[in-house]
Amino acid sequence: MLNLDKMLKEAISRDILTVSEVDDMLKMTRKKLVEQKHPYAINSRTNGRVITTVREDGKLKQIPAITMEDMFDKLYLFYYENKKKLTLNDLFPEWKAERLKDKSLNIKTVKRDTEHWNKYYKEHSIVYVPISKLTTKIMNDFFNSTITKFNLSNREYNNMKSIMIALMRIAIDEEIIVENPMNGIYIKSKFRAIRKKSDGSKLYLNDEFDTLDTHLENESTIEALCI
Repeated sequence: MLNLDKMLKEAISRDILTVSEVDDMLKMTRKKLVEQKHPYAINSRTNGRVITTVREDGKLKQIPAITMEDMFDKLYLFYYENKKKLTLNDLFPEWKAERLKDKSLNIKTVKRDTEHWNKYYKEHSIVYVPISKLTTKIMNDFFNSTITKFNLSNREYNNMKSIMIALMRIAIDEEIIVENPMNGIYIKSKFRAIRKKSDGSKLYLNDEFDTLDTHLENESTIEALCI
């Protein structure tokens, strides 16, 4: 829908469509989107007004409107436009809840993600910025400052970054944003060096260690936990 808005505005600027034609197309498209999303009946009252129900924060709430067209406008705002106010702090619990339902996912992975959220994200102002307003610069500043503040290794950085990657995917899937602000981030902060062992034991590069660490966590056997 966000892409359609841009395309229609472009059509007006190039005199391909009139403002009236674009307005009609937008109303029709928004009506279809609401019909796909809204699970409750829209009822007419004796006075000509209409009323329906939505679920917000786990509770049912009534929405009245003067006309059916007005109702679809209100429902579109509820389901789509209000999403532009959502923040990372709003999406993380949703993501965590979905992962807890995933039986194929190790519970230790979810716990680790929660620990990383609490440590690197929870107290940072970025989690309260509307996702629709996040920019590549904001992402750059956040990741670089976090690497410096916590003296992160490359592996630790990749682990904490995976949370942001997941939340951005949700934001795109739910049409909160069209473009991912993580695209084009540039890391200039120095990662903490991993000391090499001098006793002849097996050494792993950062990317090799990441793969091994994830594999061992998923295995969760006594032998794996001892490595």
